[in-house]
Amino acid sequence: MHPRLLIASLALSYAARARAGDAETAQARALDQEGVRAYQDARYQDAIDYFSAAFARGGPSVELWNIARCHLKRDEPEAAARALGDYLGKADLTPEDRDEAQRTREAILARPSPLTITSSPPGARVSIDGKTAGTAPMTLPVHAGAHAIVLERDGSEPIASTTTAAAGRALIVHGDFTRTTPARGGSRVAIEAGLGIAITAYGDATGGASPAGFIAASVPLVDRGRLRFAVGARLAISGDTWSTSAGVSNITGALSCKLPRDYSGATVAGHAVATGGVAISDELRAFVDVGFGLAGLTTSDVGGDAFMPVCNAATGIAPAAHLALAVSYAVVPRLRLVLRPIALDAQPAFVGARRAPIDASGAWLRATMTAGAAFEF
Repeated sequence: MHPRLLIASLALSYAARARAGDAETAQARALDQEGVRAYQDARYQDAIDYFSAAFARGGPSVELWNIARCHLKRDEPEAAARALGDYLGKADLTPEDRDEAQRTREAILARPSPLTITSSPPGARVSIDGKTAGTAPMTLPVHAGAHAIVLERDGSEPIASTTTAAAGRALIVHGDFTRTTPARGGSRVAIEAGLGIAITAYGDATGGASPAGFIAASVPLVDRGRLRFAVGARLAISGDTWSTSAGVSNITGALSCKLPRDYSGATVAGHAVATGGVAISDELRAFVDVGFGLAGLTTSDVGGDAFMPVCNAATGIAPAAHLALAVSYAVVPRLRLVLRPIALDAQPAFVGARRAPIDASGAWLRATMTAGAAFEF
């Protein structure tokens, strides 16, 4: 309803009451006129008081709409919705006025509310109604109704709260991680898997590029601020390939099997691993892996540059060391993409490694690059 039409309708209402001889009509009309002047002067609280007094002295129901308009001017949408609710409860409304008031009230209640989320320290991961929203501090609109807010930060228990948006009213949610209980064990257990390429040197003998993969589990011991230290275990498998070069004899005539010119196998290694890292940001981490364990070679017939020729070889178990540089990025709160641009594995040669004419009995080295993902739970 347009303000000018509203004032005119009030004048007609008061004229009808005056003809009916209502003793309080003159007082109500005077109060209404003062309310109109206060509204025009932007004195909205005074206008509310005048319109409320006029309605209390028998003023028409539309005074409640005047009150609602004043509350909207004061950025008090909840109060405006209550005034319109009272207005809709009156029986003397025309169908047009009732429909307009109902639409206006519904629009007020359905206004999106600006939700501001902060954390101490800043940078907590934010989920709203189970969906990742970003990192604090942040402000975004939310629809009317109840919303579940969860703030998460490595090294602390999550902070969960519920807030209700209504009528466009601004909401503020704050998570203070300086007062929360540290997460048990410092953070979450992580399971990681990755795939990549390995290039191997067998002492002085060279190998080709082969596929490699691993699976690992780690348990954090320290996860405070930006520092993280974890221990765990790692199981890796990588391909091994080598050939028979000119001048290297397989002495096949003395063997019961016919050896090929090119060989392949797979090295399986298990390591106990310690990981130390630093958080560059809430999403990005850089860390170093150091591990020690055992490695074994799965193959049958051997020979060529790397081994003395043997059918059904038993190459034994060798101690193995592992070192890797890595970075990870959190794509969602519990899932991280992990890149290891360089990982080095070193071990003594397996049983049967050649010493001549190519010396493969020295340290075996494997350079690996992998990409994978880690899930924290």
